[in-house]
Amino acid sequence: MTAIQKIKGTNDILPDGFGEEIFRSSLWRFAEQTMTDLALRYGYAEIRTPIFESAELFIHSVGEETDIVRKEMFRFTDRGERDLVLRPEGTAGVVRAWIENKLGAHDPVSRLFYHGQMFRAERPQKGRYRQFHQFGVECIGGADARHDVEVIMLFWDLLQTLGVKRIRLEINSVGCAHCRPQYREALKAHFASSLDGLCADCRERYDKNILRMLDCKNPACQEILCTAPAMTASLCAVCAAAWQELQARLTALHLPWTANPRLVRGLDYYTRTAFEIVHDSIGAQATIAGGGRYDGLIGASGGADTPAVGGALGIERLLLAMQSESRTPPAAPVPEYCFILLDENCESQLEEALYALRARGVFAMHAEGSKQIAKQMRAASRLGARYAVFIGGDEWQAGDVLIKDMQSGAQKAYPVPPCGLAAFLLEHFFGETMRRIERGL
Repeated sequence: MTAIQKIKGTNDILPDGFGEEIFRSSLWRFAEQTMTDLALRYGYAEIRTPIFESAELFIHSVGEETDIVRKEMFRFTDRGERDLVLRPEGTAGVVRAWIENKLGAHDPVSRLFYHGQMFRAERPQKGRYRQFHQFGVECIGGADARHDVEVIMLFWDLLQTLGVKRIRLEINSVGCAHCRPQYREALKAHFASSLDGLCADCRERYDKNILRMLDCKNPACQEILCTAPAMTASLCAVCAAAWQELQARLTALHLPWTANPRLVRGLDYYTRTAFEIVHDSIGAQATIAGGGRYDGLIGASGGADTPAVGGALGIERLLLAMQSESRTPPAAPVPEYCFILLDENCESQLEEALYALRARGVFAMHAEGSKQIAKQMRAASRLGARYAVFIGGDEWQAGDVLIKDMQSGAQKAYPVPPCGLAAFLLEHFFGETMRRIERGL
């Protein structure tokens, strides 16, 4: 039988030393822990939502004429004839959970973060996969530009903390339900004579959802679309004031930003602020993080009218950016002790010591795979163990334990005290730890 392989557009995240560099587990663990720590520092609490939801949730929130809903959702019917979708993005599910579980009952502003798998039926390429991973934050109840800035700063801080420096922030205002109709009419008038030069998708969007034209990535279309009038010229008084305040707050924080008048994002629920953080060294999929304000989504989803702002970061794209800037995670921890078994009759004593050490927080391993001492020693070396502990042999029979320093090569036999091997190794470990601290290691 031919071995079954992974589905195109998905990736295995493997132990270090296997596969592509950006799909190694230590890098993911480091990035995810950094994201979690930073979100908690900003006052955000973790939320985890199901990876499949009602199709209606995304059709209603993301927008029926968006590419996500029209082309990219993994949609299926289950045994109960329910119309379900593997989640293509995170905000809709968080909003559903916020309403359903009454998370806003005791706090005027709910700060939530998540990370996990998302699914879109896209053409796989570098930085774009059918199963991908996002880290996202939602500030539900945050009513003004300071909350917009908080979300933007969280992502900016995260990228800086992970050593991703070659980034730029682009911002725009996409208006609201009051001023957007005027802008749609301005776009229709502007592009009426240019439709023949646009792709089939843009021509369809012209009639159904003209703002989506500005999100087209077709290079030929971009030459025409770049002539579009700016949305900021059509803003109502309230949106214009919010737009000015956003710019002033970002400038006051010395955060470099650029106004991008064609930035609309790919989701229909955005209002006013839209932002993207871009890294040009990772290929065509240059946007690492993006988001904006969605003041109308919660009311339209069955909850009370509630302002909100949020954003999400593509973890695969983040790791590509880290790779392009030669950023690597801290070295993985190595075992303090690796046990070398010289006598199979001593295996129970080895395991007793091994698990006693682990229970006290000491990283210990058994060099498995061979009865040959040389091969066990090579295994201990590959693991990077600080010390090899020999169980069995002449020293063991004499009541001693032989310990070899794997860095210096020095080895010494120590008498095993009445309290047992594990207690002795714990004393040895904590003594060595204190000496390393004193030496500044």
